[in-house]
Order: sequence, then structure tokens, then C-alpha cells
Amino acid sequence: MRLFIAIQFEENILDALTDFHADLKSQGVTGNYTKRENLHITLAFIGDYGNPDEVLDAMEQVDFRTLEISLDGVGSFGELSGWDLQIIRSLLDM
Repeated sequence: MRLFIAIQFEENILDALTDFHADLKSQGVTGNYTKRENLHITLAFIGDYGNPDEVLDAMEQVDFRTLEISLDGVGSFGELSGWDLQIIRSLLDM
């Protein structure tokens, strides 16, 4: 099984990101849009690991703190064929 450690978003953040995807699509920006249920921030990629319960047990021992993340822009991987992306204010205010 391929394992990674990630931050999962709260519903209001997922709503804003889903709205952002919809806005991009309405502007004709094509690409592989990640499904809502798969949106996350990867902190560490573990890779193939035979015993995921072992990793889960180790993660349960970690004292996690609240983390505040802010977004200050939007970018892309590579060219978008000249499309101008509009930054959605609601994403900047998260």
C-alpha cells in the first residue's frame, strides 16, 4: 500500500477549493482536477509499505498542534496556453 502523511482540509476550505475548480473550468482552463475527497496537502510521502497499521500506530503517538496555513497566490505547473487565472478572494481570506 502507498502511504503518505497529509493535512486534510475542513469542509469550508473544501468548499472554497471546489468553487475555485469550478471557476477555472468555467474559464476554459483544462487539466486534471483533483476530486474533492482527495484534496489535501502532502507533508511526507512514505511510499510502498507492507504494514500500514504500524505507521498508523506511530502517528497516533505524535502530539499534533494546530497549524494555520494561508494562501497568498495561485500558480500552476507549466504553461496554461495563455489563460489568465483570477485569484478568488475567498481563498486568500482562509
